[in-house]
Amino acid sequence: MNKIKAVFTAFCVMLGCAVFFCSTASAATVTLEFNSNNEIIKAYNVEIGGDLYNVEFVEGTGYDAYTYENGTWTFDFDSEEAATAAAEALLEQVFTGDYNDPATLFGIEDSATSAKVYIAYDTASWSSTYLTLVYARNYASDPSDEIATKYLSASKSTADEADAVYAVFTKASAVPVPGTLTLLGTGMLALTGAIRGKHS
Repeated sequence: MNKIKAVFTAFCVMLGCAVFFCSTASAATVTLEFNSNNEIIKAYNVEIGGDLYNVEFVEGTGYDAYTYENGTWTFDFDSEEAATAAAEALLEQVFTGDYNDPATLFGIEDSATSAKVYIAYDTASWSSTYLTLVYARNYASDPSDEIATKYLSASKSTADEADAVYAVFTKASAVPVPGTLTLLGTGMLALTGAIRGKHS
């Protein structure tokens, strides 16, 4: 009986650890990467819809930001809803605190009063060379922030705008949750083995 109680106690401890690590795995901290001018060029672990993304801010044309092969574009998101969620995540998780000043973002001129971050998700119905995009517009004053949609020529460079860059999203590495699940499974096997040993 004491053996079963000990194994059961150990199992409960492992279960608690598994729940703790699984619950904290998704609460990754957003970290920023800067260039030599102390401008944000990348953001890591931005949470969007339960998934973590790394974001690179790109100055240039739509062809510089996205893949275009054989007349087909590959975008990071495939709907306005998903692109809007990404824009909201940037405003809420990246452009905050000390980094709410538009000029802290790469590609934005010091004189700019806001920073527009373009997130393309489709092409215009009338031309595959025009991008349909959502943009997050960050002002130094949060209440003025906005999210809107627009069409933009894929050949137009953000370098021609004082206040705009593209954001390119890639899925972050998977959080190592399976290790905690393995631990939980091992505990269950140990408990099962102890019970069988008692009854044999």
